[in-house]
Amino acid sequence: MSRRSAHVRVQRVREEHNQAQQRLATHRQSRRGRPERHRLPWLIGGGLLGGLALAILPPKRWAQAGALLLGGGARLMRSALGPALLGALWMNLADFPAAACATTPGDVSRAPPRVQRR
Repeated sequence: MSRRSAHVRVQRVREEHNQAQQRLATHRQSRRGRPERHRLPWLIGGGLLGGLALAILPPKRWAQAGALLLGGGARLMRSALGPALLGALWMNLADFPAAACATTPGDVSRAPPRVQRR
């Protein structure tokens, strides 16, 4: 294989990779944008369903659901994986503003970690 043909093949693969990344990014943006575009109906629907659940379910069931949820959360936090999972979730949900990430070029020690959204 000549150097020229290898270069052409690498360029072609890079172009295909870039096109695939763009298709994936547009698909991800459209999927993420759906709830944001329809935020008010989601809020109204969630409020109606929550009110309906409060009206129908007796307080004993709510107490059981709360005990199950919070008890499971407490058990998870006492386990070895709990803090790691909480940290991963926190870093995924954290949205660092641009001003918080701005430091002097040589000072990396005080900069918060940059999170790439997926």
